[in-house]
Amino acid sequence: EKEWENKMSSKNLDLLIQIAKGIAAEFGNNCEEVVHDLAKNKVEHSIVHIENGHITNRKIGDSPSFAVLDALKSKQQHLSDHLAYLTKTESGHILKSSTLYIPDEDGNPRYILAINYDITNLLGLEASLSSLTSCPIDNNHKNEEPTKISNDINKLLDHLIEQSVALVGVPVVL
Repeated sequence: EKEWENKMSSKNLDLLIQIAKGIAAEFGNNCEEVVHDLAKNKVEHSIVHIENGHITNRKIGDSPSFAVLDALKSKQQHLSDHLAYLTKTESGHILKSSTLYIPDEDGNPRYILAINYDITNLLGLEASLSSLTSCPIDNNHKNEEPTKISNDINKLLDHLIEQSVALVGVPVVL
């Protein structure tokens, strides 16, 4: 029975490594994937596979993050996945992170798949785009649709009639 458990455990680890490689290929070198094996007496050296380790400067044999260590110290048997939260590297980069706890056959946490996407440059891009696309708020017109531009006088007249009907609330025929 122990041999069967070891074989299943090895298959689970191989599967997590395969998934980590797939995520890395899909999202590129700004996305770190870390696989931890929480076998007994190994938690402080639990990283067994890492893709794009330059994101956090970790390598195989290193320990989990503080967030993971705190969760593991809580001694909860069924740890809930922690998805889409922000973390920060020692160099100041902002990461969007997710931590998935994979249980063993007894339901105890055995593996962790951690995904850390460096969004530092995206945050700068978001701010730049916002400054280009936002308009100063005019409280008198903040809920209005953008003004239509037309080079056809008939469409312009139709638009003016639509605006008038909306303003008065009475159809043109009345």
